[in-house]
Amino acid sequence: MGAEAASQGRGHRWPDWTSRLRPIIGWVDVEQARYALNVSIAAILALAIAFFFDLQNTYWALLTIPLIVRQQSGTMVWRSAARLAGTLLGALVAMVLVGAFAQSAPAMIAALALWIFGTGYLARLESGTDAYAYGVGGLTAMVIALDTGPNIDAAYGYALARTTETVIAIVCGFVVLLVVFPRSVEASAMETIADGRERVLKLARGALHPSRSASPQDRKAAIASLLAIHTQLRAQSFERSRKRWRLPRMTAVAHALTQVSVAAEACRFAIDHLPASDRKGQVEDERLRLAEIIDGFPERREDAERTLEDAETIKRFIEGVEPHRIIERAHRENSGSFSSLEVAALFRLRIFASALRDLLKREAALLDPSLPADEARPMSQRYRDHLAALQYGVRPMLTFVLAAGIWIASGWQTGYVYALITGALTLLLPTIVPRKVRVKAGLNIGLGYAAGAILSLALMAMLPFLDGFWGLALLLGSAIFVIYYVVGAQATLPIAIGATLMLAIGLQPSNDQSYSAIRLINTVATLALMPPTFIAAVAILFPENQAWLCRHLRRGTDKLLDGATRPKAMDQQAFFEQAVDIIGDYGNDLDTSGAKAEHLLDRAEATLLAGLEAYELRRLAADPDLPQEIAAFCPRLLSAIREAAGLSKGAQEKPEECFVALRGAIERAGTGASDGPDKARRLALLRFGAVGELLAVIVETGRLARSPAREPNVDRPAGRT
Repeated sequence: MGAEAASQGRGHRWPDWTSRLRPIIGWVDVEQARYALNVSIAAILALAIAFFFDLQNTYWALLTIPLIVRQQSGTMVWRSAARLAGTLLGALVAMVLVGAFAQSAPAMIAALALWIFGTGYLARLESGTDAYAYGVGGLTAMVIALDTGPNIDAAYGYALARTTETVIAIVCGFVVLLVVFPRSVEASAMETIADGRERVLKLARGALHPSRSASPQDRKAAIASLLAIHTQLRAQSFERSRKRWRLPRMTAVAHALTQVSVAAEACRFAIDHLPASDRKGQVEDERLRLAEIIDGFPERREDAERTLEDAETIKRFIEGVEPHRIIERAHRENSGSFSSLEVAALFRLRIFASALRDLLKREAALLDPSLPADEARPMSQRYRDHLAALQYGVRPMLTFVLAAGIWIASGWQTGYVYALITGALTLLLPTIVPRKVRVKAGLNIGLGYAAGAILSLALMAMLPFLDGFWGLALLLGSAIFVIYYVVGAQATLPIAIGATLMLAIGLQPSNDQSYSAIRLINTVATLALMPPTFIAAVAILFPENQAWLCRHLRRGTDKLLDGATRPKAMDQQAFFEQAVDIIGDYGNDLDTSGAKAEHLLDRAEATLLAGLEAYELRRLAADPDLPQEIAAFCPRLLSAIREAAGLSKGAQEKPEECFVALRGAIERAGTGASDGPDKARRLALLRFGAVGELLAVIVETGRLARSPAREPNVDRPAGRT
């Protein structure tokens, strides 16, 4: 079983019968060739069906294929479902708009602009491919409304044709990727999990080895990897296969990795800020022991039995730092009085080890199907930044209005194509292209247009000498294969999409085989304006530069921490998933070489820790074994967090004073025997005090402050509990 999982993680294996061909075709990128073949076969199959039914815009199917066909089946199904949902929604809206505004071009432009704004706004509030559905909804409404023009009677026909050809393209993609050349997301997800595990364990080792502390880049990479895992697992959930039993187990591993990364960060806070006088004794012994255990972990988990053995080793470590043993040791050595910072560090080491143990158990369950497994679902909650959503809606709306204004004012015959493609790509590309490469994507689409124009001209010269559909299929299919083999990789996919757009719109293959060089020239002239318009839109209209990222990250962390610390707190799981999302979305693109950006990333991570501890405070305050005078500190501690983060001003008590008062109160309440009825009380005090100490470190080091006001105070005197 372990070997099988490992082979899945390594990706494609050649079938045995191809062994004799390996020396001949060994230079071929098999995965890329298969992807290119999938796209070309699906495109030709879609055209064949459109030709058979003599649909009015057969090239529409060709436009759909490159946007839905992906190398993995689950990703394609997810994207296809989003495409179909968006097409149906856009078609319905288009018919309503045509019925209401067809006789007035300005009114129609205004109505479409509002719809584009709405779909852009809603797309920003969704994660993964779900956002693509709203982009398609905006595109479809534009296509139908602009092609219909003032002819209201044609609206239904255009809507039906658009939906039909979208369905044809989706069905053809399904046939090719799910029947002829199926490939599961699982192999890619397993590889991403392995990468995420490596990055998270690097954070874990850095938490225990001060000299190997993880850099901001390492922390960003770990979060990005974890989010990528959950996105791929969501795509895999669209698949139906005999190996589906792995999905919940892979999801459980992904959750465990996330918990380990959070526990490692909390442990780092607790240990790094121990005064020199407390960096000795049991804390140092346990730190070194856990570090030695983690250093012995293999790079990849391929043996369930070895994994369970490591889990047992971690379990024995946890037993050595059980809370009641800490209490007994403190009572024996210090007559019931011991360093609260030392206890907090031991408590964090224990929580950290528990997260590692859970990870190992879930990894073993993934390797061995006979082991019990936890039910889990991939993280999908999006931090709903409504200001960013507003900007995402306004950008394509203004771009479309400007392009439409140029078209109408100039009387440009094909200007509606410019308005349509410009508005559509300004709306669609942000849903499928990462923020860092959007400007480059615009340039690449322009390169694709140029390549597509050359290919279209060559095909126009050759196609008249070939009769029938199969000649077209051979030439066009070969051209599409070459495009997607050469530039179909993720980094250069916009070039392939641009080339396909030019082929479809410029060539417009149809049953009558009438190809117009003039139409191609007009298409080239029209589409050539799109890349600079798109680049200007993303660079001028709400540019997502470092200043933009800093503003939205600060505002987002404020909102999330406010939701976790107010009297009626938001749901804990929602807080956790949204905090991880905002760190991955905004924090991952921050250039942390500057002090301000690095502090904001630290602040976002401290917000996640402080927010989770706020939920733990409430739970512990409700423990009947905790003295009421200590439980009464819960609202005071929440107020201290808010004051430190700048969420409230004018508090009667400074945050530092609150933590000093808590230490004193716990010291007074903690005297007494270490067994009998007092044992449960002392255990509750230990846990509440440990949470308080972690919050004290977060607050007193200035990690929650709105700006990097001062250096961390690592030499503060130890408290007593």
